[in-house]
Amino acid sequence: MKKSERRLVFLIGFIALLIFTFTDLQISQAICRKQPAARVLEVIGEIPFMVMALCGCAILVRFRNRRNKVSCILSVIGFGLLFVLLSAMGGFMIWNYLSKNLENIPVIFALLIGLAMAAISILITLKIPADKKQQALSFAITAILYFVLVLIVMNVLKSIWGRMRFREMTDPLTQFTP
Repeated sequence: MKKSERRLVFLIGFIALLIFTFTDLQISQAICRKQPAARVLEVIGEIPFMVMALCGCAILVRFRNRRNKVSCILSVIGFGLLFVLLSAMGGFMIWNYLSKNLENIPVIFALLIGLAMAAISILITLKIPADKKQQALSFAITAILYFVLVLIVMNVLKSIWGRMRFREMTDPLTQFTP
């Protein structure tokens, strides 16, 4: 990505952050009035982020350094384990959202969702041409770092802010905090 493109992406992100900072309540009210649509967005909204991280792990396993056997084995074990854990995390996260809104969803559903996300990630990874190895590795490292940093920053900020999620509020007009 060129320097000018990066600046544009950050500028757009900053403008979106400013807009959504002052319109958060109105957006949340508009989305949550339509309960089924809000629940669908809640469930599917994190899937692309999870698939991105899973693709990062799969890319790092696929394009690992095969010259050094120790490095090769450690890459498969480390990134393979991370792949399995992220698949399980994604499956149980979606199962958790669904089980809060629907009754009698068996736990096996979480495993099936995790397997589906893993399969999709592997299929995407296998479509990457071998001559794009460097770009793929760069994407993989960025995707995994981004995923981990977002989780850390998001959870740290949530604990500092102590802000309720809109869907958890019983009276949004009095419980909402900008």
